[in-house]
Amino acid sequence: MNTHGLVPTGKDDEHNQWRRTRLIIAPHPDDEVLGCGGLLAKYPEECVVAVCSIPSETRRLEAAAARSVLGYRETHWLELQPDYGGRGLVTVFDDLLDKHQPDEIYLPYPDLHQDHIAVYEAGMRAARISMKESHWYVRAVFIYHVAPYTTELAPTGLRFDTFEDISGWPVVAKARAMDAYQSETAPPPSPSNGRALLSQAAALGSLHRLEAAEHYAAIRVIR
Repeated sequence: MNTHGLVPTGKDDEHNQWRRTRLIIAPHPDDEVLGCGGLLAKYPEECVVAVCSIPSETRRLEAAAARSVLGYRETHWLELQPDYGGRGLVTVFDDLLDKHQPDEIYLPYPDLHQDHIAVYEAGMRAARISMKESHWYVRAVFIYHVAPYTTELAPTGLRFDTFEDISGWPVVAKARAMDAYQSETAPPPSPSNGRALLSQAAALGSLHRLEAAEHYAAIRVIR
């Protein structure tokens, strides 16, 4: 995958010294799997997922089950009110970046879903270069795709030009994690179940001589 250079963390352990932090912001629990499930399974120690919405108890349990499959290190529940958006959401994301200080941030594509649009817009503003030196500047910004929502209200100019090899365990884990969201999955033909995610990843991977792949639109990558 096209990513920026690793940044030292100051830790003594050689492995941990060069480990990056990847922050995936999900409007709802399950978006992290649909868009970045393979990435989460491939780099579990590097990944933090922040979920915006207030989940039902069922969705919270399903998210925990999905995380146990993928193995990523932390879920940050923001528990925002249903009408989140605007300047207030940017402030929430500013604080989120300051807390986790990620090297990479992953935002949803601004498709037909209003929550995806709100998170994308606020995330892009939070990832800005600021006049304040204290504002955390993310060195790499990527946009992920959520298959059930493919229609866009306005052209974005974004191109999915960055590909992650998720062959082997990562794609299997992605499919199993999606099936953990039993309240959100539908039997085939549907884009939101484990079998569908396997097919989508295989089709995308075949275009790049891979067994399975995820794709992202790169907004900014500093090496």
